[in-house]
Amino acid sequence: ADEAGIRGGDVVINVDGIDARQLSPEEVAAISRGKIGTKASIKVNRKDEVALQVTAITPEAPRD
Repeated sequence: ADEAGIRGGDVVINVDGIDARQLSPEEVAAISRGKIGTKASIKVNRKDEVALQVTAITPEAPRD
């Protein structure tokens, strides 16, 4: 999310065309994650700004 430009306080309103306003944070995370390297189009409302459209790319799993 950080790499996509999503900040604390942003409200996710749409993920890949799915209305996310009534979903829990866990549900939003589940539908926005995909296979490594896949993209999700996410629309957020940010305080005092118009809605922003960002693209998140699922990163590789962290290595231990």
